[in-house]
Amino acid sequence: MSSLDKECDYMLVLLVFTLFIMLVMAMYLTKYDVLSPSIVLIIGFLITSVSSLYVNIISDMSISMVTYLVIVTSIMFFLCGEGLAKVFVNSISKSVTRCGNINTKETNIDYHVPQSFLYLIVVVALYTCLGQYEYILESGRLFSKDGGTLELIAASRICTIEPIACESVPFSMALKLGLLTTKCISYFIVFLLIFKRGDQHLKRKASRFAFYLILTLFCIQLLLSTARTGFIYFLIYVFAMWAFFQYKSERVRKKAVKVILKKAVKVFLFSCLIFYALGYFTSKSNDLSIADMLIGYTGYQNFALDLYLDDECNKFCSPIGPETFYGLRATLFRFGFVENWMRANLSFAEFENGRSSNVYTAIRRVISDFSLFGSYIYFFILGVFYGVLYKSIQINRKNDFSIALYCMLLFPVFMNAWEERFSNVVFSTFMFANVIILYFVFYIFKRRY
Repeated sequence: MSSLDKECDYMLVLLVFTLFIMLVMAMYLTKYDVLSPSIVLIIGFLITSVSSLYVNIISDMSISMVTYLVIVTSIMFFLCGEGLAKVFVNSISKSVTRCGNINTKETNIDYHVPQSFLYLIVVVALYTCLGQYEYILESGRLFSKDGGTLELIAASRICTIEPIACESVPFSMALKLGLLTTKCISYFIVFLLIFKRGDQHLKRKASRFAFYLILTLFCIQLLLSTARTGFIYFLIYVFAMWAFFQYKSERVRKKAVKVILKKAVKVFLFSCLIFYALGYFTSKSNDLSIADMLIGYTGYQNFALDLYLDDECNKFCSPIGPETFYGLRATLFRFGFVENWMRANLSFAEFENGRSSNVYTAIRRVISDFSLFGSYIYFFILGVFYGVLYKSIQINRKNDFSIALYCMLLFPVFMNAWEERFSNVVFSTFMFANVIILYFVFYIFKRRY
């Protein structure tokens, strides 16, 4: 092995070591606040980098110094943005407190959800499930004429990847509203079950049954969407909500951190198992072992990014491309402001060991659209956004909607180690409507006493 190859091998070891040091420092600076955006971001990259190190051991694949620096500096720009945002929000909070413009009156908050409303949501969720099932069969027949049900479901996945190819089978507005309503109510129910489980009216068997039935129907909707990532986003929301409750209920912060970290390992392994099992629904896991799936989805991002960055022009002279904000462009397409649109599925990177991947971390898409310098600005702004949101929660922990909003929007931070999800999911009309409806639900069912 040449000295250059050895240097490249050391880059992965150095990357894992650097991320571990950054994690320890972030834990210390945030006083062991594992829900802080910076810690969530670092943990995501640490998971994929450890997996990449394993791939390096079994196949001698490696990354360059450039890739190491791009990953580390992107994370550092995010951390700087978050730190600046926290200082800014903290200073504003102190100024407001000094001016006496803050309401110090203690208010207890309860939520009351009418039984009839829950039954209505059950009907809406059930109707949506049936409509989804009919849609995926009809759209699947566009690509598989004589296939069975599972084959049609797998074929309908093409409509998610290339929506223009399925324009002849439109997804009705009623079904979209049904999906949106079920999701918002399900996220609200998770909050109630974790934070308000001691309330008397929530202890009723009828209410509990309706809650779990709605959650079950929501999971069926996620299954029928053929996109496994929806389950991962939901699990991240549930875990983050539960972790907030642990911080609230445990008097000793370090004890809460130990409980949360132990549970995080279990949730991650459970997520991998669910991700693999759902692959049989779309035929993606038929020829893969769970170990191959785990390594394939967590170990090759850094190598794919390395191949992309190997071309100097990709970093510095690439024009603004279509790889980010495709949710926003979809809206512009519907109103006729852009001539064509389809989801930006990246081309596959081919590796020397015969494997391939089209997952490059979030860094690839941002660099492709905004150049390397623009990607640093992007990650800085991302850090500012999440820093403001999280610091606001720390200042006012009684704002239940802010906690739910943060938990709902946390998945793009963790997923940065895999894919860019902030611009492509958060910046979409569906997510905007999601936030508005969720706020409305928290508002109308809130009771102060």
